Amino acid sequence: MSTSSPTPIWFITGSSSGLGLALTLHALRAGHRVIATSRNPSKTPDLVTQVEALGGVFLALDVTSPELDDLISKVVEVYGTMPDVVVNCAGEQEARAQFETNFFGPLKICQRVIPAMRERRSGVIVNISSAAGVMSKPSRSMYGSSKFALAGLTETLYHELQPFSVRVLLIEPGAFVTPFASSIQYPAKPTPEDYKDSITDVVTNDTKKFADSAPGDTEKGAGVIFEAVMREGAFKGLVDANGKEWLRVPLGSDALGRWRNKLADLEGNLGAMEEVGRSTDRERV
Repeated sequence: MSTSSPTPIWFITGSSSGLGLALTLHALRAGHRVIATSRNPSKTPDLVTQVEALGGVFLALDVTSPELDDLISKVVEVYGTMPDVVVNCAGEQEARAQFETNFFGPLKICQRVIPAMRERRSGVIVNISSAAGVMSKPSRSMYGSSKFALAGLTETLYHELQPFSVRVLLIEPGAFVTPFASSIQYPAKPTPEDYKDSITDVVTNDTKKFADSAPGDTEKGAGVIFEAVMREGAFKGLVDANGKEWLRVPLGSDALGRWRNKLADLEGNLGAMEEVGRSTDRERV
């Protein structure tokens, strides 16, 4: 991996739990420099101590804060330069807040780190999306929509930043054993009567139960993300027919299943609508 410093500097949001925490510890144990962040580090003093004992730095950072510019400046001040690897892995909220956290937060961070990465012709941006950003489910409208938006942003950046040697990765995990399910903010209003016992109601209730039954191993997931960033392990030399690094990294057998279902759905939809689509072309003289 090409970086601007001898030892890569990581900047990770959402470091207090789940994949963000696992990746923070993985990078530190690999001897890398890590700036870990969460909304309120004072709520996890033992974790802050653990990160600092491994040589990391833990800062308070809310990706939805209007003072984000000042907070990013503090991140840069830690080592006197923009980090080499930026990982957007913040948590979940409800409705408009979900978009602030899942889409606008990563967008604002990207806007602030890209100029320096582009200028020095190096860097890696890692956006943690979800399999829900590939194929959404009933009851996941806000979450799925925010992840679709993040996927669209990340895909665009992937193409835009290639001429500047800035790499972009879109991580799409399935269900992992994280505090996700227990921290989800469900709508304050009860489920409308029309949706009682519907697929929407079933999925909502299943989501509340899946924290301990999720198939994904957080430590393994963090290890794969680390290898993708460093181009190690399975990612060494892993490129497409044009020699370009792949954008999307699915994590978990359930994520792969979601991919396959989406591809089958698109193929069927394309076959059914191809003639319809062509029928709107202008007549050629």
